Amino acid sequence: MLRLSNMEDLDSILFKRISCFSFKIIRNLEPTNLAGILISKSYTNARTPNKLSFFDTSQNRLGKACLSNNIDKIVRDWDFDWIGMSVNEFKSNLAAQLT
Repeated sequence: MLRLSNMEDLDSILFKRISCFSFKIIRNLEPTNLAGILISKSYTNARTPNKLSFFDTSQNRLGKACLSNNIDKIVRDWDFDWIGMSVNEFKSNLAAQLT
């Protein structure tokens, strides 16, 4: 029914909103100290230098709910190099990925 009406499914809408919020936090575009916390738990590696990964800070199952661990799951699903993009470029690349 969603395909016939050209509407997005709820998972795509939620993923887009969380992705944009995460992008703004990481890029310090949101007025919050969350960016400093996230960046202190992040790293890049030689295989994917344009992608950010986050240290798994969980000590137990409850730790998987930690903000940096949840954002790590989202960032892994971005199939494009996003470091250095503007917000509008990010949104268009994210939309292209989801179509």
